[in-house]
Amino acid sequence: MTNSHFQNGFISYLIAATCAFLATFFIASRIIARRQSVSNFTRISRALIAGGFVIGSVTHLENWLRAGLVPAPDQPFAFNLFWSSLLFVDPLIALSIILWFRPGIVLAIIIMIADLTINMMVLLQNRFSISTGWPFYSQCIFFVFINVVMRRCWNESATKPRAI
Repeated sequence: MTNSHFQNGFISYLIAATCAFLATFFIASRIIARRQSVSNFTRISRALIAGGFVIGSVTHLENWLRAGLVPAPDQPFAFNLFWSSLLFVDPLIALSIILWFRPGIVLAIIIMIADLTINMMVLLQNRFSISTGWPFYSQCIFFVFINVVMRRCWNESATKPRAI
């Protein structure tokens, strides 16, 4: 594959991920506002978390379309199976963050810990650098964000749903 093919594919991926994130953010924000009486901070935080998991879905879809169900043949089959399963798990987490925050955030934390652990093992094995580790670093920042906003969102999500 030439460098220009890689750049075109990467630009297409960035456009798809950005569009998916923005659509999820705006739709999630409206659904949360209609379903629950929560602060703007909680509504926006939950929409950002859902959008982050949609970006993960787009990433795993791109991997699946490019390489099939085994995106990294040089890695253990269990890792590949886990990464491919995220194609289906990530959108479910995004949906649960929007509709049922508490169970969704528990599942999100579990999946993020597993994903970060596996990705760290792979990066350590390959002596990662900043150029190859940027997806891992962005996942770490996303995980920190989730943990920073989780408590306030958790407390506000305990309120009764808005009457329809």
